[in-house]
Amino acid sequence: MTSLNHVLGFDFGGTKAAIAIGAPDGSVVWEQRLQVADFDSAEELVTAAIRYGKAATEGMGIAAVGVATMGVTTPEGIDLAPNVNGWQTLNLWKMFHESFSCPVGFENDVRAALLAEQAWGNLRPYTYSAYLNLGSGIALAFFLDGRLYKGAHQVAGEIGYAWEPGDLGYLDHHAPLEERVGGLALNMKIQREFPGYESVLDAFHRGWHDPAVHAFLIRTLATIARYVGYALLAVDVEAVAVGGGISAQFERIAPIFLALWRRYLPKPPLVMNSAFYGRAGLMGALKVAWDSLGR
Repeated sequence: MTSLNHVLGFDFGGTKAAIAIGAPDGSVVWEQRLQVADFDSAEELVTAAIRYGKAATEGMGIAAVGVATMGVTTPEGIDLAPNVNGWQTLNLWKMFHESFSCPVGFENDVRAALLAEQAWGNLRPYTYSAYLNLGSGIALAFFLDGRLYKGAHQVAGEIGYAWEPGDLGYLDHHAPLEERVGGLALNMKIQREFPGYESVLDAFHRGWHDPAVHAFLIRTLATIARYVGYALLAVDVEAVAVGGGISAQFERIAPIFLALWRRYLPKPPLVMNSAFYGRAGLMGALKVAWDSLGR
């Protein structure tokens, strides 16, 4: 491996972190995963991830580093990252720039996943597209007229903050929709309402044919489809790729989304699974690294 032909990517999510060395064609030549629960603090997790990345590239050098993570990362800190305790108090920008002498690029994990999907995945043919992340949280990212669209304040697609009347909201440090249908919230609801089931994926696997569990899952998916549909009315895309851990149940998710969108959206988009499933954020981090070099 030569120093200018590979990059290092970091993906930090609500339950895991991943580090990889990538080649220009999008292939991964080395990968390591860490569990958030194994660390006492967010800072300890990031420090360990950086240590793994530096050890893996020792003696070879890298052209650039890409970091995909929750929220919006700036030199001052992180905003819009409610999933992991302590995350918003980190200064990722400083930690990574002090650890690496090469260019370092940062991007929201959902937008990074969209970039990977556009470059190497199932959204390559489309000029107008969206990426829906169904993981620990819920969020959209948009590719409009051939470009990543972030919005005026880099919060386009943050549908986790959508609300119902009476909800606590952003000013109260809450993300109402995410607290209803994000993966972490659904896991807790499943455990509380259906004893014996461990998570939403467990409910899909073992409870799909249980009438009560099935009804809960259908209601949840319909809620997600409705809020995503509202956003799609505003941007009008050709295709939506679904990623994140819950997308493992794409075959059950897609028919519900399609049925509702075909009924209510004037021009419903195509719906497809992510080419990268749970690795989309990591692939996105590698794409962010390449983009930081202008490639």
